[in-house]
Amino acid sequence: MKEKTQTAGGFTLTITVETALYLVAVLVALAARLGDLGGWPLQESEAVAALAAWRAHQGLPLNLAGASPVVVLFDVIFFTLFGAGDAAARLAPALFGTALVAMPYFLRDFLGRSGAIFASFVFALSPSFVYFSRFSSGSIIAVFAGLGAALAWRRYRETGGARYVYIGALALALLVTSYPGAYTLLAAFALYVACGTRSGWLDLDDLARRPELRGAGLVFALAAIGIATSLLFYLPGVQTGVVDLLAGWAQGLWPLGGSLPWYYQLELLAIYEPLVALLGLLSLGWLGAKWLARWRAHPRESLKQSAGSWETLLSLWMLVALAALLLGRRKDPGDVLLLLVPLSLLSACFLNRLLAALLEGGGRAQDLSCLFLLLSLDLVAMVAKANQAPFLGG
Repeated sequence: MKEKTQTAGGFTLTITVETALYLVAVLVALAARLGDLGGWPLQESEAVAALAAWRAHQGLPLNLAGASPVVVLFDVIFFTLFGAGDAAARLAPALFGTALVAMPYFLRDFLGRSGAIFASFVFALSPSFVYFSRFSSGSIIAVFAGLGAALAWRRYRETGGARYVYIGALALALLVTSYPGAYTLLAAFALYVACGTRSGWLDLDDLARRPELRGAGLVFALAAIGIATSLLFYLPGVQTGVVDLLAGWAQGLWPLGGSLPWYYQLELLAIYEPLVALLGLLSLGWLGAKWLARWRAHPRESLKQSAGSWETLLSLWMLVALAALLLGRRKDPGDVLLLLVPLSLLSACFLNRLLAALLEGGGRAQDLSCLFLLLSLDLVAMVAKANQAPFLGG
């Protein structure tokens, strides 16, 4: 279905129902994230970055110790534009959280059209995504940057367009300066590259000879240094803004000394995101069974074919994040997003293929209506939980 709107100048704009649904998801997300954004005082962890930004805004010496460099940089910008305040301190995560809602649109080749729309509404209404988009930390920026880097890499591999390499470099710069948990994503990406190299899907020697990748490395270094040093106004930021984040992540992997139970993030998922978590796990099981069947029939071909797929990337992302969160003593509530992003996308892919199977098999109306009712109830539950008071802090 298409709807046409003609402007006074005679220009005709064609909007599909699909595009309209994405716009609705983004507008709903924007309203959920910006509404009464400064309605409650900054928590202690939020105040660290806000205070650093306020000092820079006032022309006082800057100190990034304990703060997210990218959050501080955007806070300084928004304090300059709109004045210092609690809402301005949370504006960057709100905007990145809204931008995340639009990203499934670019994953339609993997998720399918129905699955991509479902993923967008999950990102828009999920209690966890709403909360951490209204919380001044680097966690929502990290998952946005990580997914953006993965998407840029896939587009580069498919098309060879150099612009995707530079977009990916900027995304990686955001990622490494966001918060310690970002390095869990980098570990997952490194494992993905290792699997691709091992299977023959990826040739590192060939990549090293490409001039656009060397240029992207320079863009990454300049962008990361610029963010870490607050545009060179705080040169020690390379130490406190990047090295300390990596050190904090590495220390958090040590299994002893944590004050929260080992299953803390799983408990958050069970309470706030039960259907997404369940569907994501079902999707993992289905993908594993399908890969095993292919491997038994054609071992080498199946390994090379699956090594570079979205399914492999998201599965490794989820498994590496799960291992880091269960085994390490670091129990940052924002780390739940490291699990929730791949689970949401795998759930969307699974639902799209389930729906396609029902339709191809002449799916009964009652099967389709039950599936629709289940998803509708889940989205309603997300809205209800997202409207609760802050619930994940700690």
